[in-house]
Amino acid sequence: MPTATNKAMSDSNNSHSIGLPFPRHAAWHLRVVVIALCLVAGACQTPAPVVPTPVAPAVPPAVVPGPPVAAAPRADFARVEWSALPGWGDDAVDAAWPAFLIGCRALLADAKSQPIWQPPCAASGSIGTPDTAAVRTFFQTHFSPYRIAATDGKEVGLVTGYYEPLMAGSRMRTARFSVPLYAPPDDLLTIELAELFPE
Repeated sequence: MPTATNKAMSDSNNSHSIGLPFPRHAAWHLRVVVIALCLVAGACQTPAPVVPTPVAPAVPPAVVPGPPVAAAPRADFARVEWSALPGWGDDAVDAAWPAFLIGCRALLADAKSQPIWQPPCAASGSIGTPDTAAVRTFFQTHFSPYRIAATDGKEVGLVTGYYEPLMAGSRMRTARFSVPLYAPPDDLLTIELAELFPE
């Protein structure tokens, strides 16, 4: 039979238990719910970014370059005497003098990209009246003839030359550039060399 003290303790326990919103035997449910809420709340947070540890790039093994391979020459150039040129002693070389002077005007104006032409073009003014002998002497003084042959020794072949005109212009009308260029000329020829010479 409970005593008065036991009854008081029992009442105290009962009153303490009554203050809880749920029965005492459900207290472990509360712990489970709180833990679950903490886990859910933690899962909703954005995790801190993972910074990768820098990795040094792999160093490839050293490659030792071999000796440079020179391209096979397509022609052999051999310096010769002027007398080796057929007809050099009989040609009217003074007929080429006006064309040489016109070319020199452009070459002297473009001194930076054409330095090799500066000495002969500058010396061309030393010839007063261009007679055949004077022009021949000028060319022999400032130029050197070369014999050109294929690498197999053949002296017969195809020699080509190309001319690329460079024309100055302006996107705005100026005193120097007063005439507009509307279209290429009607007689301009465009030739596809690969059709004539596939090689």
